Formats: sequence, C-alpha cells, structure tokens
Amino acid sequence: MTKQFVRKRWHYVLTLAWAKGKYFELATFEGSVAPLPGHSRQQLFNHLYNSSVKRSNETPDAYVLFFSLEPDELVPEE
Repeated sequence: MTKQFVRKRWHYVLTLAWAKGKYFELATFEGSVAPLPGHSRQQLFNHLYNSSVKRSNETPDAYVLFFSLEPDELVPEE
C-alpha cells in the first residue's frame, strides 16, 4: 500500500517597505500557499517576496518589515 502525500497549506503575511525620499511606502500581502515537498522555508520566503514585489509594481529593493508563516489549518482533521 502506498502512502498518499497531502500538501499542507500555510498562511503567510508579508509587509514590505520602499524608500520614497524622506518617507516609506508600505504594502502588506497575505495568502495561503501549499509548497511542494522538499521546498525550504528560505525558498518559500524568496518566492513570496519576489511575487509580492511583482504584484506591487515597485522596485525589487524592498525592506521586509514583517513576515509570518504558519499552518493554515486551525483544527486538525481526524
């Protein structure tokens, strides 16, 4: 009997800031992702950072103000 792999979903929140002269422009992104087996937390962070910068239409030199990655499931299945 083969074991079926179920991809776990993770909820993320990522807040970025871009220097705009004397001020900063901020943007917060959030969502749920299901990484493939073998992906590291670093790889997932890089993917989320790059896709968030792309969604913002800003330059890729953002400062990370906040990052959270937690299991998306609140109550485990029985």
